[in-house]
Amino acid sequence: MPDVDFRYILLGALAIALLYAAFTDIRSRLIENWLNGAIALGAPLFWWASDMSGGEIAWQLGMALVTFAVLAALFFMRWIGGGDVKLLAALALWFAPLTFFQLLFMASVVGGVMTTVGSVLNLAPAQGRTAGRLFVWTSAAVSLAVMFYVGWVLTGGKPVNLAGAVGGGGAFYALLCAVLLFMSIGSIVTARHQRQRLRIPYGVAISAGGLWALSAHVLPLVHQASPAVLAG
Repeated sequence: MPDVDFRYILLGALAIALLYAAFTDIRSRLIENWLNGAIALGAPLFWWASDMSGGEIAWQLGMALVTFAVLAALFFMRWIGGGDVKLLAALALWFAPLTFFQLLFMASVVGGVMTTVGSVLNLAPAQGRTAGRLFVWTSAAVSLAVMFYVGWVLTGGKPVNLAGAVGGGGAFYALLCAVLLFMSIGSIVTARHQRQRLRIPYGVAISAGGLWALSAHVLPLVHQASPAVLAG
């Protein structure tokens, strides 16, 4: 029988937990405390199975504490749900700092796409506001293009030399600021044209970011460090 690395079992359990978190967030807009607690409590087992040093464990704990503190502030400002805060803090215990930041970027991309599409589908009747509606659609298209490009780069796609395409670094940064300003104004206008309060299950985006980080970063490292050993 194959000698299975215990870390594969733990990472498989984490993947199942993330899928369940996404499912419950879609079903009830709730990520249950017991699930976030189980994810957090599974991290020390992964540290032990990975033979992590005290310094590495301290980094994981520090990342989790900083993540919880920052997101708790956003929770009190009603910018993020409590379940999302707990899920991200629990995931910070599993991933190395750089990988966790990449997870956050990917979750932001997925969440941004979900929000943009949901906002467009949730638009109130036009009632003669054709210009405003056209601006909303244009800003949504630009936002989606930017987010898909970021997602493309995160998943290993070759970045485009945008600075060279627009004539240098100065022109690129000017264009970047203009695009970001356009997207920001578009978000405000879109929010004012909503039919009802939009409730996006951001647990889906966080779970997608976590699953991507597992498959793209963690599993390859585990596989390289522990080639399959067959018992006689």
